Amino acid sequence: ASIWKPGLMLIASDLGFRDQARRHFDSFAAADFELPADAKRAVTLTYFSEVCAALGDIERAERLTELLHPYRDVNLLMSPSVCCGSTRHYLGMLAATLKDWTSAEEHFREALAFNERLRAWPRLAWTRLEYARMLLARDRNGDSVLADELRVMAVAAAERMGMGTLLQRHATLKI
Repeated sequence: ASIWKPGLMLIASDLGFRDQARRHFDSFAAADFELPADAKRAVTLTYFSEVCAALGDIERAERLTELLHPYRDVNLLMSPSVCCGSTRHYLGMLAATLKDWTSAEEHFREALAFNERLRAWPRLAWTRLEYARMLLARDRNGDSVLADELRVMAVAAAERMGMGTLLQRHATLKI
């Protein structure tokens, strides 16, 4: 249950069922995101982080940052065949939710380098898209140029690899 319920919450969020995702997310938050100290803990925290960012939940983003921080320099694996990539990607999403632009940029840059070294191409594409989203939200001088470059690379990779969810999320990105 500690992995499937958060997984269902993430699926609901990805499919646009915000109310269901929010309800499950709130129930986990009410328990302070209590998880067993097992091999699934870090990956489950990434699920919470993705949903937190999708919901724009600033209050819980701080707590999830605390919980995920100890894993900041590792590659997360669900099994030998499921790579979640650099934890910095998820910390970047949380920092962007908090509008901590300096931390978000640092985390995304680290995630880009880490995922490229790993040759974790799908994760690299996702990091590029989320970094672009952060840059567009921050909206500083020059951010839109870098955001456009990152989006183009993410979309090209997604098209090559058949990453429909990334393409859909890109389509909803405010340009």
